[in-house]
Amino acid sequence: MRTTFCVSLRPVASKLFYKGVSKMIAAEISTKPLLHRREIAALRLGISLRTLDELLATRQLASVKIGKRRLVSENAIQSFIAKSEKR
Repeated sequence: MRTTFCVSLRPVASKLFYKGVSKMIAAEISTKPLLHRREIAALRLGISLRTLDELLATRQLASVKIGKRRLVSENAIQSFIAKSEKR
């Protein structure tokens, strides 16, 4: 007859996991956000909200929609600046 024992490592593993995750989260929080609200994107570009809305409407500036919010990524801002400098 074979007897198996099931030992749960969940409490030990979860503590180790959460310690590692909390360090990663702390590092991520100290960095810049990847997505910006319209107001912040306009400030970062030094333009008005109306101008930003025109850029979004003509798809000159890429954005993503999450729920009801329209967000502009940091990469989209940087690529828009690079394209504008080439002109």
